[in-house]
Amino acid sequence: MVRKTLTPLEKRQIEKIGIKLNAEFAYEIIPVQILEGISREQQCYANVAEKIKLDNGTIHYGWSVHFNQGLIIEAERHAVWEDENGDLVCVTPHPAGYDTVIFISDNTQVDPNWDTDNVRLNITANPLVNDWITALNAIGEFNRRFSTRIDDDILAVAAGTEQAENALHQEAAFIYGLILGKRAERSDCFCGSSRKYMQCHHKNLSKRIEEIMAGIAHLTLR
Repeated sequence: MVRKTLTPLEKRQIEKIGIKLNAEFAYEIIPVQILEGISREQQCYANVAEKIKLDNGTIHYGWSVHFNQGLIIEAERHAVWEDENGDLVCVTPHPAGYDTVIFISDNTQVDPNWDTDNVRLNITANPLVNDWITALNAIGEFNRRFSTRIDDDILAVAAGTEQAENALHQEAAFIYGLILGKRAERSDCFCGSSRKYMQCHHKNLSKRIEEIMAGIAHLTLR
């Protein structure tokens, strides 16, 4: 799928995520070239390793940037292939099927077994999106502290943390459900209190997340 030309607003939003990343370099639009029968989605490190076996070159680290449902802009740790001329090529299928990827170089080596959480920014005027980001960030922190990677596709969580994991995912899912509503910030709270969300669970979101994490702090793996 051919990526549409970025609008001036989208370019400014990408620049903002670059600032949040403390990026030394400006974003680039680089081509996606799939290795037939080899490239797998979300397996950029393994895909680049296979490309190096075929055509030499090196791995180049950075961030892949994408827009998530018109609500947030998100930067995800990513790796691409660098040829002998210094040109960058993404050899991992794009989630949306695009033929290019928005890439911000940050060529510091990362451990592919250590999950770095995504960096997110609200690109709407809806305050509920900020709460959704807070919940998503909490899930990322949970994964960093209480999970270990079994293989490319599976994360195993520490024994005794399953209930906390479910609670965090429920928070994110409930908030996202409100965002999809026609009167999002004026919606009744999902807890059934009969109060509006902004006057109920919104006020204590950070405290609830802290309590969830504190309850399993003694099980920290990292």
